Amino acid sequence: MQPPGVHAWAAHLGCHKRPPRVRPSHPLVLANRVQERRQEQRERPCVTEMMGLMSCWKKNEFNSDLCTGEFQAFRACLAAAEKQFMKQQSMEYIHDLSPKQVNRLLRRFPNITHEI
Repeated sequence: MQPPGVHAWAAHLGCHKRPPRVRPSHPLVLANRVQERRQEQRERPCVTEMMGLMSCWKKNEFNSDLCTGEFQAFRACLAAAEKQFMKQQSMEYIHDLSPKQVNRLLRRFPNITHEI
């Protein structure tokens, strides 16, 4: 059972036939530039192989002849990472623009603030 007065209160809520007007505080146009933000750090491939190569050089007093195994592992890792990067770039035809690229486009095509 409803308390008295609830029915009248609920009927009052539905009497507005138009939605309320929303007035924007700023004009609804794009800004002339966007905020520069830091890009996400990508993973760094082959860091462990590079560290192994550098530690081998330091241990052997920078004699490259004694570190051929580590050097071969590092080169193989670089080749695999480059192949993976090229495959990813060819598949990724839609990408996000960096803030620098967006600012360049906004400078090239500015907002029209007056009527023609």
